[in-house]
Amino acid sequence: MLNWFRSQVKELGLAPATQLLLRVVRYRIPVVLSNRLWSDKLECPCCNWRGHRFLDYIELGYHVPNAACPRCDSHSRHRALYLWLKNEFQIEKKSGRALIFAPELEDKRRCILAKRNACFPWNSPLGKIIARLSLPD
Repeated sequence: MLNWFRSQVKELGLAPATQLLLRVVRYRIPVVLSNRLWSDKLECPCCNWRGHRFLDYIELGYHVPNAACPRCDSHSRHRALYLWLKNEFQIEKKSGRALIFAPELEDKRRCILAKRNACFPWNSPLGKIIARLSLPD
């Protein structure tokens, strides 16, 4: 959390970063306690974490309750993509290789295909080439 706070200070300044840190602590404590005290009612399909609540996503201007997995930090869009790839697309039955690219660097660690495919962040050399491709909508 110290690295996160330092990056927030660098990006926002000391006062706003401290305000954000206090908000994060204020919202995180009840979630952590509820996960330790109450029975599991949620499961993250990406990492199989089980608990009572997901962590809240907190930025300076907004707060999204019950958004991020405490273990892998996946959000609802990541969990939905994982379930779609697994259940609808049936990715585990597919063979071959795929090029996966996403605007979020963190998706590399969540990529269920990472063992046999390549994931590239947008700021990598290949990611910059991919970003310039003109593809139909």
